[in-house]
Amino acid sequence: MRKFLILITFIFVNGFLWAQPGISKKIERNGKFYYEHHVQKGNTLWGLHKMYNVSIEEIIRDNPGVENGVKEGQIVYIPVKDKGQTQINKVKTTYYTVQKKETLYGLSKKFNTTIDELIRLNPELEKEGLKKGQKILVPVIEAVDHHQIKDEEVRDDENIANPFVTEEEERIDEEEKEIKIVFEDSIVRHQVLPHETLYSISKRFMVSIPELMKVNNLKTTKIHTGQILIIPIKKEKTQVAVRPVPDIEEEDFTEEYVFEEKDHYKIAVLLPFYLNTKECKGIKKIYRNIALDFYSGMELAAQELMGKGLNATIRFFDTKGDSATISKLLRDKFFDDVDLIIGPINKKGISRVAEFCFENKVRCVSPVRINMDLLESNPFVYASITPKVVLAENLAKALTKETGGRLILIKPKSKDQKGLVLYEAFLKAYKDNAENVSPVLIETNSKDFNVHISRNQMNRIVYLTEDKYDVSSFINQMNRSAFRANPGKIEIYGMKKWISGNYVNYSYLDKYHFHFPTSMYMDYADEEVIKFHHKLRDLFKIDLSKEVAHGHDVLNYFANVFFIKDGEKPFLLINDFKMEKVSEQGGYQNTKTFVIQMQDLKLVPKGNNED
Repeated sequence: MRKFLILITFIFVNGFLWAQPGISKKIERNGKFYYEHHVQKGNTLWGLHKMYNVSIEEIIRDNPGVENGVKEGQIVYIPVKDKGQTQINKVKTTYYTVQKKETLYGLSKKFNTTIDELIRLNPELEKEGLKKGQKILVPVIEAVDHHQIKDEEVRDDENIANPFVTEEEERIDEEEKEIKIVFEDSIVRHQVLPHETLYSISKRFMVSIPELMKVNNLKTTKIHTGQILIIPIKKEKTQVAVRPVPDIEEEDFTEEYVFEEKDHYKIAVLLPFYLNTKECKGIKKIYRNIALDFYSGMELAAQELMGKGLNATIRFFDTKGDSATISKLLRDKFFDDVDLIIGPINKKGISRVAEFCFENKVRCVSPVRINMDLLESNPFVYASITPKVVLAENLAKALTKETGGRLILIKPKSKDQKGLVLYEAFLKAYKDNAENVSPVLIETNSKDFNVHISRNQMNRIVYLTEDKYDVSSFINQMNRSAFRANPGKIEIYGMKKWISGNYVNYSYLDKYHFHFPTSMYMDYADEEVIKFHHKLRDLFKIDLSKEVAHGHDVLNYFANVFFIKDGEKPFLLINDFKMEKVSEQGGYQNTKTFVIQMQDLKLVPKGNNED
C-alpha cells in the first residue's frame, strides 16, 4: 500500500537589504547576455527600442517574428550592452534633502539622471511622491571627459567595414533582405485604474514620465483613479522587404497549464510570523495574528488532505512582512522544484512571488485581495478573493433578475474615486444584462435619492461607497425621509465595510433590510462547521475566525484541484471558489459572489446566491 506523507515545517531567515533587479532578468543565451523581457499589455516594438536603448534591427535579429508586432505574454530577448551595464553598476549615490516645490522631473535634470533611476533608488517615491525635508538617494555628479563620452557614443563597431571579410562572405542571400519597419504616431486615451501610478503607466506603455507629463499638462507625477491620460505611442505601420523567418512555437495561454503529476509535491506558504522579532506591536501584531490563524486552518486542512492520500511537504516560511526577506526566501533550495506557493499577504511581496512563478512556471495562490494587473499577463497567479469590481458587477446581474419596483442607483461623490469605479462597473453590468425595463433604473445622487422613493412599490437603493462619512450621512437622510417611505418596501444595497467598519447603527441597517455582496460567507450553525470548530479548539485552544476558515479553504481547495484531482468537491468553510481566467494570457480570479442580507440583526444569504 502506498505510503502517504504530509510534512509541515517552519523555516525563517533574517531580513537583509535586497537590491531590486534592473529592467528585466539578465540571462545568457548562445554565449551572449540578454534582458528577458516579458511583454505586457501596452508594450510595443518601438517602446522596447526606447526603453532598452537598443536598435529595432538588433531586437528583430535576435527575435525573429517580432517585426509583426509583440504579443502580450511573449518573451523578447534584448541584447545587453556591456558598456551601459558597467555604467549602471558603478553609479555612486549620496543623500539629498528635498527642498520646497521640487519635483521628480526637476531633480532628474538637476542630478543629470532620469525619473526612473530616482524611483529605483527610492522605491517609496512611486507611491508617496516627494515631500519637503525628505532625504532621498541621488546619483553623485562627477566630472567626466565629455569628449571621450562623445567619441564612444558615435562609435558603432557593427557598422565599420571589416577588411578581413571577403566579398563572398559579405554577399547577402537573395532570400534574406533588409528589414525595415515604418512606424506611425498614434494616441491612446487611458483611464487610470485604482492601483496605477504614472510610473507604472509609463512602464506599461513604454513612454517616459516627462513625456506623459508634457502631453497631459501635469504639474506633478500624482494622478487619480478615473483620470483620462493621453498616451502617445508608436505603432508598427508597414513592413518593407522583410526576410522570411522560421515559425516560432509560442506557448498556448488559452488553456490552463498542464503540470506533471508527481508522487510527491512541495508546497510553500509565505506568512508574516515575525519570529525572533524583539518587538511585535501595532500593525505587525495584527499581521502576526492573521498569519497564526491562517496557519491553524491550514494545519487542519493538511490533515484532511493526508486522509485523501496527498503525499506532500508543506513548509511555512516567515516573511517578516518584508519584501527583501521574501526575495531571499525565494533563493532557498526548497523553491528549486516547488509546486505551489501560497502567499504572501503584502502587495509588494505578492508581486515579487508572481514574477518568480512566471519565470519558473509555478502556481501561486494569493490568500488576500491583490492588484488585478498581476493577473493580466501571468497565467500562474490565482486570486482567491473576488475583486470588489466583480462583486459590483455580480450584484448588478443579480438585481436584473428582480421583478417590479424601482432600482435607485446613487452615484458617489467625485472625491470617492473607489466608489465611482464600483458605480460604473455596476451600471455597465446592469445595462448589459437587463433584458426588460423592470425594475426601472433611476440614477441619482446622495442628496436627491429620497425624492425617488415610492411608498407603493419596492425600492432597491444601491449605494456602493465605503466612505464612512457619506454612509453615515446617507442613513441619517434615510431616517429623515421615513415619513415618505414604507420600510417594508425598502432594500438598501451597500458594501460589507458598512458593518465591519461600524459606520452606522445595526438597527438602522436592519430596519432598511441592508444587503451587500461579498466573496465569503460562513454558517456557524452548520454541523460540519461546528465539528471543525471543536477540532480547532482541541488542537489550538482558539475559536473559529474567518482567517482560520480562509486559510483552511485555500490549502484544501487548491491542493485538491491541483494535486489530488479526484473530482470530489473539497470541504470548504467560508468559500465557494469559482475560478475564471481574466484573459487568454492571464491568470485566474475568484468570481464567486454571495449576496448577504440582514434579517433580525442576523446575516443570511439571499436566495440561492448562484452567480
